[in-house]
Amino acid sequence: VLTDQSLHWPEVSPGRRQSAHGVRSAATAIQRDSRGPVDQRADAIVARRLASEAGALLLRLRESPSWPDLDLAQRREAGDAASQRFLTAELAAASSGDLVLSEEADDDQRRLGAERVWIIDPLDGTREFAEGRADWAVHVALWQRGDLATGAVALPDLGTTLSTAEPPRRP
Repeated sequence: VLTDQSLHWPEVSPGRRQSAHGVRSAATAIQRDSRGPVDQRADAIVARRLASEAGALLLRLRESPSWPDLDLAQRREAGDAASQRFLTAELAAASSGDLVLSEEADDDQRRLGAERVWIIDPLDGTREFAEGRADWAVHVALWQRGDLATGAVALPDLGTTLSTAEPPRRP
């Protein structure tokens, strides 16, 4: 079993506010009042930021001095665990009361009656990530009142995050 202590976690560049997970917190990006989100765009910005920052965390993980010593199974486990911890902690801070459905966590049945549920895949393509390939992603989406409200997909090795905050223009 890998722990945070068994890996050398890379540092964040100077000047950035750090959370316990070594990245800038996205908690301030969401504004809420008693009715819920003030602006749906704020949720889209949170989704984009979290997907991007989880991807950056995973890229730094692969640059860790201990990375070459890990076998493929350990690399997959380390990537899934690091991104899962980061995303769930940041979503808890950014969206109190919202539930999270994740491929990497036990299902919370309360989500079935929840108004807002964040849906995440902390590391889609764990084998590709562990092998050092570029075809892996981080997914963050929000299901609200029975519809998909916003989403983001980070493709960290390609330096791209696709998001409903700024959807690409159609040709």
